[in-house]
Amino acid sequence: MSSPASETNKHPTDGGQDREKGKPTGRGRKVRKVAKNGALAACFLAIGTTGIGTWKLRSSLPVLTGEHRTVHVEHSIKLERDAMGLPTIHAKSREDAAYGLGYLHGQDRFFQMDLLRRMTAGRLSELVGKAAVGTDKRFRKHRFGQMAKEIYDELAVDQKLLVDAYSKGVNEGLHRLEDEPFEYQVLQTVPEDWQPRDSFLVMLTMLCDLQPMDGSPEQGLTLLHEKV
Repeated sequence: MSSPASETNKHPTDGGQDREKGKPTGRGRKVRKVAKNGALAACFLAIGTTGIGTWKLRSSLPVLTGEHRTVHVEHSIKLERDAMGLPTIHAKSREDAAYGLGYLHGQDRFFQMDLLRRMTAGRLSELVGKAAVGTDKRFRKHRFGQMAKEIYDELAVDQKLLVDAYSKGVNEGLHRLEDEPFEYQVLQTVPEDWQPRDSFLVMLTMLCDLQPMDGSPEQGLTLLHEKV
């Protein structure tokens, strides 16, 4: 008759191994195989995701070399960048220079420009979601969108030509990218073309940054006038 200890030795341990032979049981081998395959799949997924992300990011970066034709300039223009990436525009007219400036901005800074115009117009939540609804409410009451349109409509002809040339440059620079700016890929949306009035929305954003929007300076001056 076997002792209790010898009877216990005939059964597998919790680790899925036979104590006598020191080898994993069929169930233990299956678990290890599944774990190994899962780890490999996760590794390949991480590598693939990183590769795709890197490719999408690089494809949204500005195009620094090459030539392209456009109907929006009167003469040829040249855009040069130094070792730090700072651009220089060579143009024969102000309109062509404005187009070149817009082209550079469209390639380098379109998402930031989009945030500024949307914030002032009270449309930021359309891009980033509910978190910006409060900001939109504060700005919409000022009707900056209508104000920007009126400013543009009242421009002199030569000034309007400059703003139009800049806007055309912004849009062409944006569309010449191999892919949308990376931020739009993250947000899973596409950018809207730049409109001439949007430049004035950005200026109004700077105005709001430099002074309170609640009218407190004017209220303070009024109170001071009444007391003095």
